[in-house]
Amino acid sequence: MKNSARVIALSAVFTALAVIFLYAGNLLPALRVAAVAAASLFVIAAVIEAGLGSAALVYAGSAVLGLLLLPDKGAAYLYILFFGPYPMVKSLSERARPTAVRWLVKLLFYNLAFTAVWFIIRELVFNAEALSAFAGFAGGAAGTLLIYLVANAAFIVYDIGLTRLIGLYITRISRNIRKNNR
Repeated sequence: MKNSARVIALSAVFTALAVIFLYAGNLLPALRVAAVAAASLFVIAAVIEAGLGSAALVYAGSAVLGLLLLPDKGAAYLYILFFGPYPMVKSLSERARPTAVRWLVKLLFYNLAFTAVWFIIRELVFNAEALSAFAGFAGGAAGTLLIYLVANAAFIVYDIGLTRLIGLYITRISRNIRKNNR
């Protein structure tokens, strides 16, 4: 298969799989964040297999299809604001030196995305009862600071886990995809 045809085919398959996972987030609201995070794995696969251009197409295609097809747009918004573009941000930031710059870029992007989710669309993304219970527990400026600290700690764990998943993908799956294309 020619390289451009391979890239188009892979991008289309990754886009379709991402949309399936976004839709699963609508079917199982308790697993919404996990399903949206899983959908972003296909953007990561596009970065590895075909580069940032392909990943941008997978992200854009799955985001548009998510907005058009999903009955509840919360998963689509979460994907559009953070999980979809993050693999590309991660790929670009991993090239930076020193390591502190990498983390600064990633944390800056995460906090901008989290702020958008938290202050603009949180009712669409998170369960209303859980939000009101948490707001009663952690209200005011101190509560907001606590929310950001916990969210940033969760993001750091997510990023480290994502790095390990990427390594696993490269050693187990990508190698086989490339071997079959020879």
